Amino acid sequence: MTTIRDLPVEIAWELALHEAWCTDRGGRRTNLRGANLPGANLRGANLPGANLSGANLSGADLSDADLRDANLRGADLRYADLRGADLRGADLYDANLRGATDAAVVRLDMGGWSVCVRSTHTDIGCQHQPNADWLRWTPKDVAYMAEGAREWWQAHGDLIRAAIRDVQARN
Repeated sequence: MTTIRDLPVEIAWELALHEAWCTDRGGRRTNLRGANLPGANLRGANLPGANLSGANLSGADLSDADLRDANLRGADLRYADLRGADLRGADLYDANLRGATDAAVVRLDMGGWSVCVRSTHTDIGCQHQPNADWLRWTPKDVAYMAEGAREWWQAHGDLIRAAIRDVQARN
């Protein structure tokens, strides 16, 4: 597997600039559109908002990576390890997830909140909770989470529970 040290210097530099951008130390948002990174070790990489559209990340280790709001449109993620990766708000349209580990993902944006359903947990807005809790909660249980949460859960709770069951059945 390719490690960060083994990455081409321009890719490693892009990742360093993105890290600086994420921590308000200058830098810039990374643009790795179409990058060829098969088998890369990007475990725990800090890539929120990164442009990885069309990138070849087949077989890459993206476990525990922060990919919130990343553009993964059309990316090749075949056989990638996505365990624990944060995909909230990520654009996975037309991404190839065949054979990827923990790739059963449902992404929804509705009623002002982004929803990302994974096999063990679901993120709704800023709430990261185990699926067992989402499956049993009522509108009253979620009312404290945010203004309008009770009404939102009343309107969308059945759909979210169905999505959780579907993802769990595929893993």
